[in-house]
Amino acid sequence: MGLQPKTTSLAIVDQNLWQKSDHGQQNAQTGVLDLTKFEVDTAGGVIPDGTPVVKNAGTGLYEPAIAWSTTPDPDAYVQAAVAAGHVYKPVSYEAGETRAPFALFWHGRVKASAVPLPTAHSGASFDAAKGAKGIVYV
Repeated sequence: MGLQPKTTSLAIVDQNLWQKSDHGQQNAQTGVLDLTKFEVDTAGGVIPDGTPVVKNAGTGLYEPAIAWSTTPDPDAYVQAAVAAGHVYKPVSYEAGETRAPFALFWHGRVKASAVPLPTAHSGASFDAAKGAKGIVYV
């Protein structure tokens, strides 16, 4: 994670289709994404807002709550036991970056059917029962 000023030009779309209300937006917490755990474009790109994340207790970094499974079914996605919340605003990253700061939306209302899912493989789904405890899923 570089702290040096840099200029980039990306077309970032912040749709907020997954947010059901503005409740909780002012309560977003800061965190750091572990980009090595996401299915990211190595040339750089964007982690979409609304992406569900879970905090890795060992590293203190946030990882995707829905990830490609290695076991028991290597051809399926699995969801972490309980998501910590969602990426509040789109997070851009550049080639070679392994970490990125972000805002964690952990309290409010979320439209479960509009939560962004991994697109590299089919079959991903979001289980609201495993969503963040501070969020009401509708």
